[in-house]
Amino acid sequence: GQHGMQAISEALLWADPTYSADITLASLEAERQMTAGVSPASGAAIDAAIWYGSPDAKRVALDRMRSRPIGVLLLAAMDCSYEYPQLTPIVIDVLAGAGDDRARFFLAERMELGDPHIRRLAAEALATIGGQCLQYLRAWALADNPELREVALRALLPHTTVGDLTTLYEYITMYPEDDVNLLAALQSRAQVLEALFEAQQEIDSRSPQLDD
Repeated sequence: GQHGMQAISEALLWADPTYSADITLASLEAERQMTAGVSPASGAAIDAAIWYGSPDAKRVALDRMRSRPIGVLLLAAMDCSYEYPQLTPIVIDVLAGAGDDRARFFLAERMELGDPHIRRLAAEALATIGGQCLQYLRAWALADNPELREVALRALLPHTTVGDLTTLYEYITMYPEDDVNLLAALQSRAQVLEALFEAQQEIDSRSPQLDD
């Protein structure tokens, strides 16, 4: 019950860090077995694991946050990545699931550090979150760094709109030696967007014009 959940979460504050992953798992299992809703103490246990737990406890807590992001802990989750870089992939996954575009600064930093795997994950997270995050991908789409612009474009491509036509055509013109499959995908997407633009213009031309 509630008292047991509270005791479990408090144990994370004083127990040997060696056991913090097991304690976090016990907290989540207790939450699962509860019948009267989710206990606030389970959030407290995740909070304590994120801040004070061992790397394994942090991983358990972050894994739980994948399915139920806790907004106030997103900054702490990012701190986990700085402290334990091996947790960066799961941190990025949590941020993507949370959908908070304030994560764009952290994700942009991950993009620029250059690790290919992390860069791809960060680009996909930026695309998933959308909003202001897409502006970063648009800026990188014409970057001098070929790896950076390719991963940015691959993530951005499904989210491009008519407003991105200029960027797509600039890329095709500026970097004709880049990956042939990517260039073909960009050309195909540009044709689709051109057709959408023309269709919208046709609809607009047929719409009644109101006098000023």
